[in-house]
Amino acid sequence: MTILLKYLSGYRCLLILDNAESILETAKSQKDSYSCQSHPDYGQLFKLIGATKHQSCLLLTSREKPQEISSLEREYLQVRCLQLETLQYITLWDVATGQFLKIIRPQRLYEEMNITGVTGLTSAQQETLKILGAVNSF
Repeated sequence: MTILLKYLSGYRCLLILDNAESILETAKSQKDSYSCQSHPDYGQLFKLIGATKHQSCLLLTSREKPQEISSLEREYLQVRCLQLETLQYITLWDVATGQFLKIIRPQRLYEEMNITGVTGLTSAQQETLKILGAVNSF
C-alpha cells in the first residue's frame, strides 16, 4: 500500500474499483450495513486513501455503501458519495472530434418478448408490456 500511496501522491491518478459490493458482507450487528470485514485490506485501503492528502481520485462503484466510506465521508471533506439513479441510456461521443457515435440503451425487462396471440391480457396490460419492450406482430 505504501507504493500505491506514493503514486497517488506523486501523480494524478484515477483508481477505479468497480462492483465493490462483491467484497462487502452484511454486518451482523446492523442490518443493511455493509463492510469489508471479509477483506480487511480493502477497508484499510479506503481509510488510507481517504485520510491521506494526495492529488488522485478513487472512484468506487457499488450497489451498497461500505461502512468504511460512510465514516470517512463524515470525517474528511475530500471524501464524497454520490448516489446515481439507474441510467436510461449512455451516449457515446468521439472525444477527439466531438462527433456523436451512438446511443447504448440497456435491454428492457420484456425486450423482444413476442406477445402476439396472447390471451387474457387487457389492452392496458398489452400496452404496458409494449412500453417495457414486448412486441406484437399483428
